[in-house]
Amino acid sequence: MKKLFLLFFVFAFTVPGFAQDKWVWTVAELSYYSGPVSPEYQYRWTVTINNDRSAMFTRTGAGKDTSFSFTLGPKCFNKLNNYIKNYDLITVNPSDMETTSQKIGGPSYTLKITIMNTNPNYDQPPQIKTFPSQQNEAWSSKMNNVYKAMECPVSKRLR
Repeated sequence: MKKLFLLFFVFAFTVPGFAQDKWVWTVAELSYYSGPVSPEYQYRWTVTINNDRSAMFTRTGAGKDTSFSFTLGPKCFNKLNNYIKNYDLITVNPSDMETTSQKIGGPSYTLKITIMNTNPNYDQPPQIKTFPSQQNEAWSSKMNNVYKAMECPVSKRLR
């Protein structure tokens, strides 16, 4: 009976550890496009934030090409990280965010998140999730929060 109890105890605490896969985001990339305006006013920018808080900003067009690297502050990083976790962007299906009322023209955002499994026994390449530039009503305000969290450190530097 003791052997059976011991076997059950060992099995109960070791098997769940093998079955758990933990997915984490490694890179978040937000791209903005000004939309269809006169060529002298068209521009696009991209901010790329790595999970180690290193970041890169690139802007092209409208006569101002800019590029710089920076380190995201802990407060901004925690805010972004919390949005990604709280909105479950790691596991959500981007097609669940699509809207049936697409706007034509105007500025647009594109968010890509690279996700990888931290389990060394799980041999699979990282996933890249691309979220739609326009979301349905349930997701629009959530994604705007993510966009603002990614823009914040850049907008302060460009002032």
